[in-house]
Amino acid sequence: MSEQSSQSEIRDHVGQIVKAEIEDINEKRVIARFDDAERTSIPRSECAPNVKIGDKIEVLIEGMDKNGIWGGSIDKVALMCLWNGIDEARKK
Repeated sequence: MSEQSSQSEIRDHVGQIVKAEIEDINEKRVIARFDDAERTSIPRSECAPNVKIGDKIEVLIEGMDKNGIWGGSIDKVALMCLWNGIDEARKK
């Protein structure tokens, strides 16, 4: 993949809220798959204590690390939805 198309792809996902399925859990991170082939890494501290492989979650995509894994946040999904609701109400 060229640098230009790679940068375009990053811009396409950053800021999106995606539905993902958890595929791996360790002490610090939860890895979830979205868009069939993409993976995101979420801090374990943002997940419910009883989270398990196969659970579906919503994740805000924040960027990509040097290994090609998207960084994500579950906590920021609620903030983003709240902000979008405020912004929509303001526009009316």
